[in-house]
Amino acid sequence: MGPIDATDARILLALDASPRAPVIEVAARVGLARRTVQHRLGRLEEEGLLQLNSTRAIVDNLGFRVRAVISAEVQQDHLAPVVEDLARRSSPVAWWK
Repeated sequence: MGPIDATDARILLALDASPRAPVIEVAARVGLARRTVQHRLGRLEEEGLLQLNSTRAIVDNLGFRVRAVISAEVQQDHLAPVVEDLARRSSPVAWWK
């Protein structure tokens, strides 16, 4: 089971905001190709980090002791600096504080 990266985190956050969104919509929200998002979702499912046919992450399998996921709304013009800051974090758990 590999760690999630900033792109995986963005995809999971997009799904958290809209759990039933089709892959093409998630891809548009995170600025990636549909096939890229589909591939990453498949990998997250295979690694046991996302429930099959669900958009909820399996927190226990992510390896974190924290059992809370908090999302924040960021203005569009502030999104890039926030994503860059989160990408510099040493652990994905910091992304979800």
